[in-house]
Amino acid sequence: MTRHDRSRQGGISQLEMLIVLAFGVMTLLTITSLTNTTNALASQSRAHLSAEGGLRQSLQKLCNVLRATSLDTVIGFDYVTGTASEIEFERVVGLADGEAIYSGTEKITWRAATEAVEGVEHP
Repeated sequence: MTRHDRSRQGGISQLEMLIVLAFGVMTLLTITSLTNTTNALASQSRAHLSAEGGLRQSLQKLCNVLRATSLDTVIGFDYVTGTASEIEFERVVGLADGEAIYSGTEKITWRAATEAVEGVEHP
C-alpha cells in the first residue's frame, strides 16, 4: 500500500469538505430567505386584516345611519357606478296619516387623506 492510499482511507479530502460546507451554507441561506419571506407575508396579512376590519366597522356604521333613510330623499349617489363623495338624505322618523315624516337633511361627506396616516402605508 502506498502512502497516498493510506491517507485516502483515513479521512476526508479538502474538496469534499468544501462541497459539504457550500451545501450547508446554501441550505442555511435558503432557510433564512424562506423565514424572512414568511415573516414579511405574515406581517402584511395582519396589516390587511386589521385594515379590512376597520373598513368593515366603518361600513356597518354607515349602514346603521342609512338604514332608516328613504331612497326618494337620497341625493349624490351614483347608482350606476355605486360611488359617491357626498350624500344628502333624510331619515324617516315616523308616520302620520300614511305619509312618512322625515328628519332634516343630513349629509355624509368623504374626504381623501393626502397626508400620512398612522398605520397606512400608502394613503
